[in-house]
Amino acid sequence: MLDLHPTSALSTSRRNTLRSLDVNAAGDAVGDRSARSARSTLQKAMAQTLPWLLGLALISSALPSASAQGGGEAKELRWVTLGPQGTPWWRAFSGLSGSLSKETQGKAKLKLSALGVNGDEAALVRKLREGSVDGATLTAVGLAKLVPEALILQAPGLIDDEKKLDRAQEVLRKELEAAFDRAGFRVLGFYHAGSARFFVRKGLDQAPAKPEDLKNFKVATLADDRLFASFLDTVGAQKRVRLPIAQVRSALGSGAVDLAPASALAALYLGWHSEVGGISKESNSLLISATVVRKAAFDKLNAEEQKALVQNAERAHQWLREALRKRDEQSYAEFVKAGAKPFSLTPQRKAWEEASKKARTKLAQAKVFPKAWLDRLESELKP
Repeated sequence: MLDLHPTSALSTSRRNTLRSLDVNAAGDAVGDRSARSARSTLQKAMAQTLPWLLGLALISSALPSASAQGGGEAKELRWVTLGPQGTPWWRAFSGLSGSLSKETQGKAKLKLSALGVNGDEAALVRKLREGSVDGATLTAVGLAKLVPEALILQAPGLIDDEKKLDRAQEVLRKELEAAFDRAGFRVLGFYHAGSARFFVRKGLDQAPAKPEDLKNFKVATLADDRLFASFLDTVGAQKRVRLPIAQVRSALGSGAVDLAPASALAALYLGWHSEVGGISKESNSLLISATVVRKAAFDKLNAEEQKALVQNAERAHQWLREALRKRDEQSYAEFVKAGAKPFSLTPQRKAWEEASKKARTKLAQAKVFPKAWLDRLESELKP
């Protein structure tokens, strides 16, 4: 069972015991000798004993430990999550680590760290490839550098609900697994971090109704976001401002940017609520993330440890999906409550769908993902 409420108890008895082992206590153990004499005696004894102890330590270190004799030393996988402590990402993978450790009797666990708001996914992918990180959760930005074919799950307008996401994974399971395998990784699961929406800055009395309206907006883009860039190319929107995600909030506030895409969950997490005056009601895409582990690290686990990691990762993703879906809905409500005016894309839904299809076709032609994959999904996911 996945433990999503891990706790850690710090033992004070051991610390108190260590504090009590002060060399000055020797003064009470030598009868009528002075504390100074006792310390001198103890220091001489230590000087005579220390070389022997060091030799014993060296011999002991060369012998297999009890855990090694029983099946190998504890294996610690260095893992990076998208959010810090207290966020759903951290809770999910902290719970995974606790369950993995419990089910393997402490022989396998995760060592967690967080990428956070200012994290650089490009650098994280480099660390994964170099082997200084064993596993991580990645957004489309990181996936584009690791296994770009996986971006098909976030292709414009293709997947807009969880049922379609599940179906798409089922249809392309073998192909996706093979793509990650070629890159030297195993994918433990996909999930989404909310629905993609448009956010319009305060003080702007207009919102995009149809795709071509984006030409009139200064649009925030990420340097490595090939998917949104393809959509903007399709509709002829050229007023683009490339920014790190952490700088979008200030750009919205200063007017350097008029519009930015994100999920409500991510936008609230990034603090955009104070700078946003409009938010789109509908979305035609989910923002996809994936959890990957290096094959080299996975293969160091024995069969039972691998099984425990895979099964607990599946439970973690199920929990994370539900948690992030609820958080995303709540975040949208928070934006509206803070004064963001909802605007609808539904009246021009057909135009948005046509523009999205053209953008997907361009991405396939650019070989971001195979056209055969796209054709299959478009057929399988028809309403």
